[in-house]
Amino acid sequence: MTTDDLPLFNTMTGRDLKQIGQERAAESAGSRLEWARDLAREIARGRADREVTADDVGRELKRHGLDSTFLGAGAGSLFKGLEWEWTGRRVNSMRMKNHAREIRVWRWVGAQNKTKRTKDQEAGATT
Repeated sequence: MTTDDLPLFNTMTGRDLKQIGQERAAESAGSRLEWARDLAREIARGRADREVTADDVGRELKRHGLDSTFLGAGAGSLFKGLEWEWTGRRVNSMRMKNHAREIRVWRWVGAQNKTKRTKDQEAGATT
């Protein structure tokens, strides 16, 4: 079955396809994604509120001489996992190529949350 064979409007199919795509992208990014996640944790641990955005990680990648294509589509899985929770807030991205689109603000809750799932994580929330 191809995407051409799927109905045009189907929320469940859309979510399933999104999850499959995110899993493939994260797998493809592999160690690059894990390294970027380590950077995100490091940024969070350095802040009293433990909050981080994709822009924060992007700035740190740039400091290491890497460009925005470093993670590819795997960037959408940057904050996946039980150690991150969405704060419920969004901010405008500062990256010029993002044209001030809204991005989520994430809070690092640490490894102690490995067994707790939030509603957003169940739904496959991304950056």
